[in-house]
Amino acid sequence: VDMVNIYIKEAKPNYYLETTSTLLSWSFYLFDKHPEVLDKVKNELASILHAPTRSVSDEEKMKGIRIPTYEELQQMDYLTMVIKEVLRYE
Repeated sequence: VDMVNIYIKEAKPNYYLETTSTLLSWSFYLFDKHPEVLDKVKNELASILHAPTRSVSDEEKMKGIRIPTYEELQQMDYLTMVIKEVLRYE
């Protein structure tokens, strides 16, 4: 029983890291295979966050990045569907 508790305690912090990295890896792979989906996600983010859709320099990107609010996240329907589909796919 003690070994099980030790294993759970050591594995728990890595569980979220592994899940996140897997989600991101599959997302990038599928975005590469389906660029039209990536375009729709980018357009949704741009419309909700009022981000420029044009190509911007690295300096402009650093100044323009912000974390979306909870309310904005709730508006990201297409991104939510994409994330759920990626989780289903893996």
